[in-house]
Amino acid sequence: MKTRSNLTITIVSAFLLAILGFAMVFADYSISIIIDNKSVQSDVPPQLVQNRTLVPLRLISETMGAEVEWIQGDMTVEILTPYQKFLNRYNENGMYIKQADEILEMVNAEEAIVLDVRSDALRSKGYINGSLHIPLPQLVERLEELPEDKSIAVYCAKNINASYAVAILNMMDHDAFLLEDGMNAWLTAGGENTYFST
Repeated sequence: MKTRSNLTITIVSAFLLAILGFAMVFADYSISIIIDNKSVQSDVPPQLVQNRTLVPLRLISETMGAEVEWIQGDMTVEILTPYQKFLNRYNENGMYIKQADEILEMVNAEEAIVLDVRSDALRSKGYINGSLHIPLPQLVERLEELPEDKSIAVYCAKNINASYAVAILNMMDHDAFLLEDGMNAWLTAGGENTYFST
């Protein structure tokens, strides 16, 4: 009788220790958020749910320079990225953006060049005829390739890299602006495109 009682106590004790040990490990387990090599603390901790890591959207977005707005009526989260804020400021001030037909006239008059800041892979699929190709990551180190006496119309795939390139170039005293909607707008305006078979 005593042996069975001792065995029961031993099994129950081992079970409780296993549960407590698991709980302690789980309590000590935490998920870190690191953005641009800096640890970020949140009042809402990240969670691991069904093998998916859930992180606080507002914290991540605002840390990366975006604006976050919760719209109760629509049950919608709206995020305004730094890129879009950048473009909005351009539009509000009527600066740094030109339409393709105006740029085409400037290029034909030899007053401007077209700069392609896309990757080599995208360039190989097609580009604006006569455009200079400098991928965005190489732009600063290859500034000497750009003429100082002409305006620079910059394009990419989705206006994002081109917007950053325009900002960099204007900080470097170039007269640069965005060719909005890139190759599609250029083709619609009557400009020539060169395509490669893929």
